[in-house]
Amino acid sequence: DVVAKLKGGVAALLKANGVKVFNGLGSFAARNRVSVKDAAGETVIEAGNVIIASGSISAVPGFIPKHSRVVESRAFLDLTKLPASLIVLGGGVIGCEFACMAAQLGVKVTVVEMLEDILMILDADVRRELRTYMEKKLNIRVLTGKPMENIKADNNKVTGTFGDDKLEADLLLVSIGRRPYTEGLGLEKVGIEKTKPGFIEVDDFCRTSKANIYAIGDVNGRAQLAHAATAQGITAAENACGKRSKIEPLVPACIFTSPEIGSVGLTEQQAKEKNIPYRVGKYAFAALGKAMAMNETTGFVKWIARSD
Repeated sequence: DVVAKLKGGVAALLKANGVKVFNGLGSFAARNRVSVKDAAGETVIEAGNVIIASGSISAVPGFIPKHSRVVESRAFLDLTKLPASLIVLGGGVIGCEFACMAAQLGVKVTVVEMLEDILMILDADVRRELRTYMEKKLNIRVLTGKPMENIKADNNKVTGTFGDDKLEADLLLVSIGRRPYTEGLGLEKVGIEKTKPGFIEVDDFCRTSKANIYAIGDVNGRAQLAHAATAQGITAAENACGKRSKIEPLVPACIFTSPEIGSVGLTEQQAKEKNIPYRVGKYAFAALGKAMAMNETTGFVKWIARSD
């Protein structure tokens, strides 16, 4: 209901601002021409500038069995009934968010991450705090440092192995990352090449290798965050209209686990790797009056500041 209301609101905003919407499969016919095909036929749109905003989809490798008991994040949200048990394959942002959500809804959850820890993009102190809470408070089993192997699914369960440990659950959620969605765009017709992971490379002005074609959001791989995509959309639109606007280099990020995490800038480990002299300031929420009054004392604030 909420999604439908939001989509309706966006459609109303587009109409009120004189934006014409074509529904169909869009692809480049030339640098200034886009073909849109639907059940009724083909429409060709001509424009001085084009912005690609095709987003990303869940990455599901070929060794994962295709079965109704194996889902990615969008399919998980389409479920009308929760499983009693769940294995989450991947301890990244989406995997940990869904693991926390499912556990709080009463599902028995196991997270499997082949890297040495979950959420390796985060500061080590933050990872430690989150993992402890997930394991001790939410009773999530977190397995790291090895891949999940021998994955099988039938009408009764999903099974696999983690080293010598045998895993079993009602459902497997595959959340090992997202990949850019560029299928059918016809990029080869306009001479735009993709990077090895499949992203459309852009400069600080959101321009692709073709000056009149821009790419924003997940498809360019800069920052796979909704607010970053919105900011890039504004940047690309302004540049397409003749202004000179750059992408903001510093992007705040939020992760909707339990507890939630907010971050911006370098982690302590990144500062150390870059040989930047720094000092650390840290304050635990357990010592904060408001946190005690709210009974929300898990977590802390950590600042990394230059010391030179």
